[in-house]
Amino acid sequence: MKITDRLFHWIPQASASARRFPLTVLASVGAWTCVLILISNPDTDLDDKLWRQVWAFALGISLAIAIESIPLEKIRARFKANGDLVIRGLLYAAGLSIWLAAIFIPASADVPKAFLLHVRYMQCALAFHLAVAISPFIFSRDERAFWNYNRAIFERAILTVVYTGLLAGGISVALMSLEWLFDVKVDWKWFAGINAFIAFPVSVLFFLAGRPSDPHATSSGEYPRSLRILVPNVAFPLITVYLVILYAYTAKILVTSSWPRGLVGWLVSYLSLVIVLAQLLGAPLTRETGASFARWMMKHAYKFLLPLLLVLFAALWKRLSQYGITEPRYVLLVLGFWMFCISIAYSGWLTKGRAVSFFWSPATLLSLTAVTAIGPWSLISASIQSQTTRLERVLESLGTNVDGDKIKFERTPAFADKKAISSAIEFLCKHDEQTYLESRFKVKPQKDDRKDGNSKYVYSRGDQCETYLEPPIFAKLGFSRIYRYETEESAQSKQRSLSWNSPPNKIAESAHYRVVNVQRYWSGSSVEEQTGEKPEEGVFVSGTKPVQIKWRTGEANPVLTLDGTETIPLDFTKVMAKLNDEKGADLEVQALIEFKTSKGRGALRLEEMWGTKKEGSDVFEPHDLKATVFLPR
Repeated sequence: MKITDRLFHWIPQASASARRFPLTVLASVGAWTCVLILISNPDTDLDDKLWRQVWAFALGISLAIAIESIPLEKIRARFKANGDLVIRGLLYAAGLSIWLAAIFIPASADVPKAFLLHVRYMQCALAFHLAVAISPFIFSRDERAFWNYNRAIFERAILTVVYTGLLAGGISVALMSLEWLFDVKVDWKWFAGINAFIAFPVSVLFFLAGRPSDPHATSSGEYPRSLRILVPNVAFPLITVYLVILYAYTAKILVTSSWPRGLVGWLVSYLSLVIVLAQLLGAPLTRETGASFARWMMKHAYKFLLPLLLVLFAALWKRLSQYGITEPRYVLLVLGFWMFCISIAYSGWLTKGRAVSFFWSPATLLSLTAVTAIGPWSLISASIQSQTTRLERVLESLGTNVDGDKIKFERTPAFADKKAISSAIEFLCKHDEQTYLESRFKVKPQKDDRKDGNSKYVYSRGDQCETYLEPPIFAKLGFSRIYRYETEESAQSKQRSLSWNSPPNKIAESAHYRVVNVQRYWSGSSVEEQTGEKPEEGVFVSGTKPVQIKWRTGEANPVLTLDGTETIPLDFTKVMAKLNDEKGADLEVQALIEFKTSKGRGALRLEEMWGTKKEGSDVFEPHDLKATVFLPR
């Protein structure tokens, strides 16, 4: 056999599969085309929208496989319908509707809500991949064929990743060799374009070439030796160990009459998923005479899981009542509900010992994933609504009243109130709920002059929202933001950041001055390596010789040292006054501190400073300092 035949023996099968899965191939080509446009125009204004289309077509690949895997003959037999073309057209129309709902409903949000889109894309990806696993068996419950089919496509998926990875790596090395050995310049766009072609059309065709042509004819075949070792000898013993640990913790809770910790919920959920996976992988063992321990565990594992799920719900209820719903807690709640229903079904109590098809495990998970992806009960909508309600409840309990630049409280906020308000505002900022926050607190984001030199409001999510919207909110509230893991004791130390635009001045333009940049570097190396001298205890040092800023702990002002011989005191009185200002963590000021040297007048332009200052104290401990020093020549 020729080497080309060995490498591309799958192409005839892929060609036949492409005729059976035209929408799948079309979706992969669409994704590849969008990537090519991005490669050809890397600085295009449509970058964000094109990447959305790439992910949209990527979702369309798995959805199209699921739709085109539904057997027409089963539909004809079930609904007594005639005409393959009509049936296939209806299936395509249904698939297109689902795809449009999955893509354009989340995408109807503004561009800044990329985080929210990513969450929904992941939900849709999970739902569509589960659909690939169950779609050929919607009208049939041949469990042996169902198990072997999913085993076959899983093995083919792994082989696809390995094959395309080796192919992409080999071609990339070959192209680089042209440059290394023959000085042939290869544009990076060739690398990107070829890898994109392999990642989408080639990988999809390779996967389809190895997919069973008739999923219902895959009921034969031996149980893999690797799983025969893994499931009874590794998976179930580990499950037993975790069951013992979690039951011991449950006993401790009952003895001490304490609430379970939040971590136990995730441990129980992970154990639940491992049990489901072990049940699915070890399903053929139930038909064999050996592996008695594995068969016993498969029969009773769900019964052992039920009491632990009650512990999960208790821990989750405690957190939900205290902190409200967030995406992780909502996922844990849905996952716990799903596992509880699955455990009841597979324990045999409701079915009087009659076996329940394990087809329903992925099928019910698919349904819950789809339900929680879109709508007011969706993962994101429910979380936003819960945190908004939580914030309003706390503000109402404090009797808040917006009065000009300040918010007055009828009751002084306790530390717990401040922390609850801070976490809710942080959550809503990250979810881009700026309209609500601006209306509720009657504020506008801070101005940003760093984009194009023009003052403008910044409307974006995540860090930008926190940077420009949170400071005016907390300025009105009259207290600093309390972070997630901050305690009442640690909150007494206020972390302050002073950062501002460089003020216009003519000193830098003068030939009579030399400019020195002074900075404390955070590269992980020691102060001694950075400055060339051993650090003096209790002294903060910024910059390297001959120009350094030194700030001794407990002193109100730092000093500037020149060439290690001249020490010049710096007046930071106005800077410290700004630091004591309660108008947010990021303060826009212009700090140009003038001083006298033996050669004449100089100036220090403070660019950025971080430090810690305890409430009620004048002691400032700097952590980072960046400045530009103008020295007379």
